[in-house]
Order: sequence, then structure tokens, then C-alpha cells
Amino acid sequence: MLCAIAMARRGFWPSFLRWLLLLVAAATLGGYLFQGQLESRLQELLEEEDLRVARLAARLIAPMEDLQSGLAELSHACDARVTVVDAMGRVLAESAREPESMENHHDRPEILAADRDGFGHAVRVSASLSIEMLYTAVRIDESRHGKIFVRLARPKSRMDEMTLSFSELVWRTVPLGILAVVLGVCFIVERRMAQ
Repeated sequence: MLCAIAMARRGFWPSFLRWLLLLVAAATLGGYLFQGQLESRLQELLEEEDLRVARLAARLIAPMEDLQSGLAELSHACDARVTVVDAMGRVLAESAREPESMENHHDRPEILAADRDGFGHAVRVSASLSIEMLYTAVRIDESRHGKIFVRLARPKSRMDEMTLSFSELVWRTVPLGILAVVLGVCFIVERRMAQ
């Protein structure tokens, strides 16, 4: 009887290791897929939030006579860099820089999309800041300055920080979960083999 138990236990450890490796591989793959989905969904949520804020900012900007003087306060309220661009791509006002020092924005992806669809989003490296930004632009067909675009820009690092903190939580708890499952299975199998 003791010989049979010893043989069963020797067969148990290779099986245990196979199950452990399988669970680790499945959890790792699932974690990466989950993280990709999380990042995608988080970007969608931030784009939706930015679009609501940009539309509100556009309503406030449309009647302004002096665009440049009103943007600093609006930028602070929106927690974003705010840029106003005319139909030809010329920067009329900018909350972080002097508009005269800025290049034409007509070819920016978010401006092109806003011109076509009324709003647009883009994630790209800022030409002036050299960091990755999330841009949202809305088109205003009628303002004191004719057709204009109001664009918000926020660092993509905000999204990365939120994703990272959640991912760290997942990656810290998943190994403990795997260990608990494997130990539970070991305990059940060990008891059955002992009987």
C-alpha cells in the first residue's frame, strides 16, 4: 500500500508541474489580452470625455472677440492645452504658446477629421513638446472668426498611468490566484491519492 502511494506521489509531481505551467501560460496570455483591451477601452473613454469638454469649450470660444486672452483660464478649467485654428490651418490662439510662433495645423489628423466629420481624435507625438499626446478637435461652423476648430491636447501619459496602475494590480494578484488554485488542486489530489 505504501509503495503504491509513493509511486502515485512520484507521478503527481510531473503532473503538478504541467498544470502549473499551463495555468501560468494561460494567465500570462490572458493578462496581455486583457491589458490590450483595457488600454483600448480607456483610450475610448478618454476620447469621449475630451470630446464633451471640447464641445463645451467650443461653445465658450465661439462668441469670444479676443481668443488669446480667454484661453489661459479655459485651458486651466479644461485641464488641457487649447488651440484655436482657422479654416486655413492658421493658429488663431493657443493656451501654451504664442500663436504666431506656431506652424500651420491644416494637415493635423484631428483637424482633418474634424473638418470632415465635425470632430476628430489623434494620438501622436507633439511637434512642439516632443511627447505623445491625445488630441481632440471639434469644428465650429459659425463663430465671430468664421469657421474654426477648437482642439484640446492632453499628454497620453495620463492614460498610461491609469493603465499601468491597474495592470500592476492585476499582475500582482494573478500569480497569487494561480498559486492558490494549484495548491488547492494539489491538496485535493493528495487527499484522494492517500485514500
